[in-house]
Amino acid sequence: MAYAGHALRHDAFAPKHDPIAANTRLIRRIDALPLSREGNPMTEAQAAATRFCARVIGPYYIVMAITLLTRQHTFELLLPTFMQNAPLVLTAGAFTLIAGLVLFTGHHHWSSPAAIAVSLTGILAALKGASLMAAPEFGAQLTAITIRAPLLLQGAAVLLLLFGAWLSFVGWFAKRSA
Repeated sequence: MAYAGHALRHDAFAPKHDPIAANTRLIRRIDALPLSREGNPMTEAQAAATRFCARVIGPYYIVMAITLLTRQHTFELLLPTFMQNAPLVLTAGAFTLIAGLVLFTGHHHWSSPAAIAVSLTGILAALKGASLMAAPEFGAQLTAITIRAPLLLQGAAVLLLLFGAWLSFVGWFAKRSA
């Protein structure tokens, strides 16, 4: 008896429209979406999340890179002093860890170059925050190396500027497939 009811229920939900037209619309929509690593298309929500994150991270990286390039002497004084202030390093590490975890929790997609970049940004921010909290000496050593090699700081700033410009383009100007 349950089987007969199941058959009736199935027939009640049979499509009453043209299935070929519906499939054609679906295929067109799927073709517009990037593919995930499993070959499945990225959903509209995932693509929108990637664009949203790129719109925030990209301009932040651009401003940070310009600041690093134009105020390098300030950073040469600021960074060693910052790393000597244990409560400030701990607080900065906690906020960086939280920001990285929130970013990765809200966006862990690997379906397009932009999605990978956003997800990796979250992971790297979480790792940086955790290291500032758990091993601030490591951060102090990296800071000292960076200060002694100004070209390293400038090179990192240029890469950050290019990365930020690319993410900004993906988030604000690229077609809606990122």
